[in-house]
Amino acid sequence: MEEERRRQEEAEQRYKREQEQRKREEEIQKREREEAAEKEREILKEMHARDQKHTENVIKMQKEMHNASLQAQKEKEEQIRHEREIQQQMAEKQLKEMQEMHKEEINASQNRHDEMMKCMTEQLQIQKEQNEKLTQNLSDLLQQFTQSRNNFLAYVKEKPQHDIVVAEEMEEILQKAKADLKLDTVNCYNFAFVGHTKTGKSSLINAIRGLEDNHSDAAMVGITETTHEIKPYTFPDPQFKHVMIYDMPGAGTLTHDANSYYHDKCLCAFDCLIIFTQDTLGREEINFAIQSLRYNQPVAFVRSRCDIVLDNAKKKREINKIDQNAVFNYINKSKHLSH
Repeated sequence: MEEERRRQEEAEQRYKREQEQRKREEEIQKREREEAAEKEREILKEMHARDQKHTENVIKMQKEMHNASLQAQKEKEEQIRHEREIQQQMAEKQLKEMQEMHKEEINASQNRHDEMMKCMTEQLQIQKEQNEKLTQNLSDLLQQFTQSRNNFLAYVKEKPQHDIVVAEEMEEILQKAKADLKLDTVNCYNFAFVGHTKTGKSSLINAIRGLEDNHSDAAMVGITETTHEIKPYTFPDPQFKHVMIYDMPGAGTLTHDANSYYHDKCLCAFDCLIIFTQDTLGREEINFAIQSLRYNQPVAFVRSRCDIVLDNAKKKREINKIDQNAVFNYINKSKHLSH
């Protein structure tokens, strides 16, 4: 009996200790969940404040540019008015002096003066309309940029709702990409940057990630082919934690045959292909797009290094200056040549 009672007491003590241990673990888990929730609220609050500040800065910049344009227009109109008054006074003085002797010449002079005033007024009106159009275009571009940025942030804030779907004949390639590249198609949006070697893929990846080319986490850039293997990159900003960018080796080299590039690099496994081009749209880039569209895969073309082309055009005196109009004209010309 004494032995049975002793075993029972030991069992009760063990049970009591287990209960206390379980209670302590539950308290620790509860505190960890509360700390995680508090940290998430702080991150969301910081993101909201940053976006709000960005929006306020954009609106402020639009107002400042609009006010500056109006002020410049007002000063120009005042200058024209002042010049018109001076010219009018001079014309009246000359008219009085020459009225008796040169009536016909006076009339001709008056006609020239009126024509000049009309021309200046028309030019002023044209300039005013151009300034208003440029201001409106800038406002529209800023609004489109802000809307596109907000839409993209909202889209990639959460992980994809569904895994990527490919044609049955591409399923083996998809599984190979997941195994070889550790491609996470369930939790991430995966973008592949493809194109010929030295088209500026790595430089653009660094730019959109907000990193200088010499940063320790930046994609390697150089005057020779620097990307020999597929390299994934993430964003420092936690807003883009579900976005992965893959820097693909340049196509059309001895080590990366353009003819089998799409299948060799498992490009069908990516959510979207960003295809880089330079002076002309080559056969390889067109084949990438055709194969992507065949499998219902989104593509986007990026015209890289156009700053070099514009700089050369200026040196050759084909254009007077590099401005937004020169960029638009070059893009339109590239579209025409591509068609």
